[in-house]
Amino acid sequence: MIKRYFDFINENYGGFSSLAEYIEHLAKDNEYAKSVISDFTKDINPNVRIANAINSLDNHTQELILKMIQDEQSDIKPEKEVEVTPITSTRFDESQQTGGKNIFKCFLKVISALGQKDCEIDWNYVPQNYLALFITNDVDTEQMKSIMSRYLYFDNFIKSQTEISNTSKLYFGIKNDMYLDYGVMVDGRMICLGKFLLTQGTYNFIMTLDLKSATNLKKFLVGLDLSKLSILSKVKSIMKDYFPGQSDDKISPTINGDVISYGFQGLGNWDNGQMDMGELDNIKSNLRSFFMQNKWSDKIQFNVIPSDQWVFINIKFK
Repeated sequence: MIKRYFDFINENYGGFSSLAEYIEHLAKDNEYAKSVISDFTKDINPNVRIANAINSLDNHTQELILKMIQDEQSDIKPEKEVEVTPITSTRFDESQQTGGKNIFKCFLKVISALGQKDCEIDWNYVPQNYLALFITNDVDTEQMKSIMSRYLYFDNFIKSQTEISNTSKLYFGIKNDMYLDYGVMVDGRMICLGKFLLTQGTYNFIMTLDLKSATNLKKFLVGLDLSKLSILSKVKSIMKDYFPGQSDDKISPTINGDVISYGFQGLGNWDNGQMDMGELDNIKSNLRSFFMQNKWSDKIQFNVIPSDQWVFINIKFK
């Protein structure tokens, strides 16, 4: 059996006693590596040794840092970005772009300039075709126009909107098809300004963005590498059609790290707050059969937990 690369590294560490020490070694005289490490350990006391700081991170994050450094050394890295400060009056012409990752960086700067850099996911408002959706609070439309007009790409969009509300929202999210899209929400209508496919290069690009408005997106992604995101997208897509039986209510799926959870109220037969065990076994069996129709079913594991008239299904990605 051929071992996965990271299994090999975790056994040998390139001659070092731990993966953290190996990463510390790679960072010597490598400014890119130091920047990547700093991005993941900036909340740790800077006087702590690099290897010790890395050791405080979970295994997946350590492996992600290693991969990003090795990708850079192999010249598999995102293009160098043009830095533009949105607070200035400079108009940045990215007309050659098609609303991709470079424009997304400018879009995040607009969000920061509007004081909305801490927008989070409200799982109750994540559409079925999205894995995650970040939406700002209401912002003054005229102020948004003023800031966005500093970039020619956004200025063209603004001029195309003849009727727009006094307040708007900005959004960005990852869809089930692995595209990250972003835009403006007007009266509940999502107007897409751009999108790009999540590849290893664009994933690395996002994880190294030094913008506070990208922090929550990075927190969401850090528990999900590209392969897990791909399986998650497939699970989210097929679960739209999953019917466990008659229920009184259900909650929107939530994602926490590499686990997606679903909840159904009033499913099955209950007696004195306890679910009938035969019903519970039947739900598990049907769910297992539902997943086994897909060739990626060996990449997931799940549990079913009954509690206070609710049945919770938690799906974890291996």
